[in-house]
Amino acid sequence: MNLYISLFGKRENVLSWQRFLEQEKVPFRYKGEDLGDFSLINILVGFCQDKIKRIRKSKGKIFIELKTVAPTKQELINAFNSVGLPYIHFWYYPILCPSIFLFRIDVDYVDSKGLERLFEITKRFKIKGTYFINISGDEEFDDDIDFKPLKIPTTPKRKEILQKLLNKGNELANHGYRHRVYDDFGNNYRDIRRCRYYLKRLFGIKDKGFVPPGGKWNRAVAKAINKNNFLYCSHIISKTGELPFYTFYDGEKMGTLEMPFYEMSDGKFESVLKWCQNLKSIQKVSQKLKKDYLRYVEKQLKNNKPIAIMAHPHLLGKIAEDVLPPLFKKISQLRIPNYTLKEFAEWWRRREKFELKYCKQDDKIIIYSNQPAFVEIIFKKNKKILWVDNKITVDLKSLK
Repeated sequence: MNLYISLFGKRENVLSWQRFLEQEKVPFRYKGEDLGDFSLINILVGFCQDKIKRIRKSKGKIFIELKTVAPTKQELINAFNSVGLPYIHFWYYPILCPSIFLFRIDVDYVDSKGLERLFEITKRFKIKGTYFINISGDEEFDDDIDFKPLKIPTTPKRKEILQKLLNKGNELANHGYRHRVYDDFGNNYRDIRRCRYYLKRLFGIKDKGFVPPGGKWNRAVAKAINKNNFLYCSHIISKTGELPFYTFYDGEKMGTLEMPFYEMSDGKFESVLKWCQNLKSIQKVSQKLKKDYLRYVEKQLKNNKPIAIMAHPHLLGKIAEDVLPPLFKKISQLRIPNYTLKEFAEWWRRREKFELKYCKQDDKIIIYSNQPAFVEIIFKKNKKILWVDNKITVDLKSLK
């Protein structure tokens, strides 16, 4: 008996479940709006209560209704376990580790002093990051006169420090030529291409990722990102920092992978770090960020989510010596692997091609994988991560 999840509902209503199941890489089939041909585990989205009551009479089957909250892994684990089955999915990382560390730096102002501090600290602790480069320097005038285009871009004058970062294994990526997002496709597309041109000319690299300036997002910039064939983008700022996924517009799936980041960053304290001369206030921010980041590491490890922290050289660069060493020491002590966004996105794309199948025979679960990979098996309160080369057989008794 092959085991999989049946997903029912209108396409636009099931997107959150589809995204979640694709992240987990658990076998599922989208069955449309007709409630029939049930599997053991079924997810129903947007159906009236009368219809749900009728199908609930099916014995030996579990039906999950989409609630107002987002889908959760625990909800699926409980569903599988309630019919005596383990929950099985592909592991999130290429190696056997509880989490990974992603360090994103938005180089808005190409603040040379801040970049130098970040470079020295990351080099000392052997931490690599992804630096999103803005070419023009126009944004240096935002707070004073809104926006003043510069005839000569400032980033080429600061090439030396950026080259040093690149030479140490860091990634340089696209943050637009000008630090702004437009309302139309043409200007967004040309601005991205112009940044790409400079990254190629100055550093000889092909950019793989993009962050929209200011985190601004609209359909025009989304279309421009897709048209430029980026491997990934990063505009979602979440309460934790989540696993990669694909966004949808009008039911259409974007081709660029989204890499979410943790909402608590130095950007929340810009008014203090950028303008304040009060040393006590700056120290207070420094202590807040340090404690928050260390607590965040523990939380992400517990949930097996990426430790995804973002920063700005002109902000965190000022307090980097206080905030970053404790964080980097903890990452090192716990032996958490450190990836650039490009490296993790490339892994995730490979993982997307993995196909998992499993079936039950008596008291055994037979697991098949088309690629050698780790799978996580959760049954009751027990968890196991096993390597599957092609096929393994797991005795359910050994999981209890």
